[in-house]
Amino acid sequence: RTPRASSAVMMPSPFTSPSLLTALAIFIAIIGALVRKVNWRRPTKVATSYDRSATLDKNVSNREQIAEREALIANLTATLQENEKQLSELQSKGAQEEEQLKLTLDESNKELHETLKTIESERAKLEKERNAQLAKDKAGYTKEQDKKYLETLKSIEKAKKKYSNKLEAKEKQLTQMQQKHAASYESLKSKNAEIEKEIKELNKQINSIKRKELKRVGVKEKDIEITPPDEK
Repeated sequence: RTPRASSAVMMPSPFTSPSLLTALAIFIAIIGALVRKVNWRRPTKVATSYDRSATLDKNVSNREQIAEREALIANLTATLQENEKQLSELQSKGAQEEEQLKLTLDESNKELHETLKTIESERAKLEKERNAQLAKDKAGYTKEQDKKYLETLKSIEKAKKKYSNKLEAKEKQLTQMQQKHAASYESLKSKNAEIEKEIKELNKQINSIKRKELKRVGVKEKDIEITPPDEK
């Protein structure tokens, strides 16, 4: 018996269609071309003057620099105040010592004047007696009397010189004391002037650091207002 032929028609497989394969190849080629045009690498970092980590480090550094200078200013200010206190005490003590010496000098001066007054009175009396004797009996006025007169007069002048030297020594002592005190005062004043100069310079440095920092963050020069050191 002869088998009966099937009535179904055999259709060609789509996987074997030349037109479909060609279309697929074109599609893959287009995709590949597009993929090649895409830049898959990370973009190159553009170098700029702004670096956050560096900026943070610089900010810390600026704060430290300011803190160091402010600590120095605090120490210098304390030293300055101590020197001012010491200067005030020295001036007060020096004034008392000078006043006490002046009182002593005044007493010596008063004593000298009283002594000179007495000596001058004795000299005048001696001179008067001599002149009276000469007027009464010039011929009877002996050399011994004249010698005694001259010796007494010499003693009077010696006493005057003694008290004059004593007064001069007191005055010299006062002058030396005043010079010594003035030198100690000037030494402290000079130290204080140097300290004030150093404080002023440190304040200038602090303001300079602040000014640079403000400029760095974009503040214009005309808009920067920083209190001058002298006004602090």
